[in-house]
Amino acid sequence: MTDERGISLCQGGLSIQGTGLVLISQADLSMMRAQLATINDLAFDLSTAATGPQVAELHAALRSAVETTGALLRPGAARAGCRRHPHGPIDPVAPAGWGPCLLCNTARRRAGHASQPR
Repeated sequence: MTDERGISLCQGGLSIQGTGLVLISQADLSMMRAQLATINDLAFDLSTAATGPQVAELHAALRSAVETTGALLRPGAARAGCRRHPHGPIDPVAPAGWGPCLLCNTARRRAGHASQPR
């Protein structure tokens, strides 16, 4: 669902209509970077005489990275990873030391707290 400003939730974060931007959670970004590092390592370990299992391992890593990236574009709830709101929206401007959950951070802001989430 898109609001009046053109902002909508997608599985990996917020999508801002007309900008092409998707704000990605730190957890998803870290996962994608780890997958890309694995792909890089596997690709550089290949030689011109690569074995079937080596190529299959690279193929599986590539497929996993594509699926992870594609999941960020699917409509649905953002994944904040919060214990109270595991599928809650992600706070794109969460202060340092706070978790990514927009619902918890909004409550924290309203209460005037500067504490870390539990």
